Amino acid sequence: MRILQIYKDYAPVMGGIENHIKVVAESLRQHNVDARVLVTNTTAQTVHQVIDGIAVTKTGRQLNISSAPISLGFYPWLYRLEKDVDIAHLHLPYPPGELGQLLLGRSQRLVLTYHSDIVRQKVLGALYAPFLHQLLRRADLIAVSNPVYVQSSRFLQKVADKCRVIPFGIDLARFAITPQIRKRAAEIQHMFGNRPLLLFVGRLRHYKGVNVLLEAMRSAAVQQLNAHLLIIGIGPLYEPLQQQAAAAGLLERVTFGGEWSDEDKIAA
Repeated sequence: MRILQIYKDYAPVMGGIENHIKVVAESLRQHNVDARVLVTNTTAQTVHQVIDGIAVTKTGRQLNISSAPISLGFYPWLYRLEKDVDIAHLHLPYPPGELGQLLLGRSQRLVLTYHSDIVRQKVLGALYAPFLHQLLRRADLIAVSNPVYVQSSRFLQKVADKCRVIPFGIDLARFAITPQIRKRAAEIQHMFGNRPLLLFVGRLRHYKGVNVLLEAMRSAAVQQLNAHLLIIGIGPLYEPLQQQAAAAGLLERVTFGGEWSDEDKIAA
């Protein structure tokens, strides 16, 4: 069996959905499934890579519109790759990907993993809704991580019979505490003066609430702890959140670490 997962980003780009796609692909490979991935690149160049045994096509990106990468090369590659797959597996929301699937998709079966509604971009959401409804009707199965999504989403309510609750899996082996991890943990703790360390890991987007976390760092309770906040991850709000921390006088108690290796994240 051959399965193609489709989204906007993949490793080493760090994020919850990106990590989930990687876990799914590698797990499928362990079960002798030919797992492939189609995403956009962070540059204008189209590349073909093998990442931990997974064939990944990253098409050149021309621009971003409301956090959605636009890649003209994405569409011919979607058409070409779906010719030879049994299942196309899209991760939503990624409007350019869903539009491409509607127009060019030709896999035998279509599976969608519905991660969230588009909430903040009202205009984009209104334009996107008709295409999303059509794609949901076309899907053979829609995976959601929580039954609440089916009840709360106005899009999923109409296709509830197709929805299946499949919680996100975690590769526990990645979190094994080795002597090297213990050593690195001690080094990281020393970097921050052996103070209590508060940790955030993830993409810096508005719905993650990191702005609220920064406000909490100003509270008396946190100040009494003499804690330090380490933020690991990048995203659209990386610079605005840094500016918020600076304006609040928190730069001595907050560190924006950018992207870290898996080993360092586990150690932290």
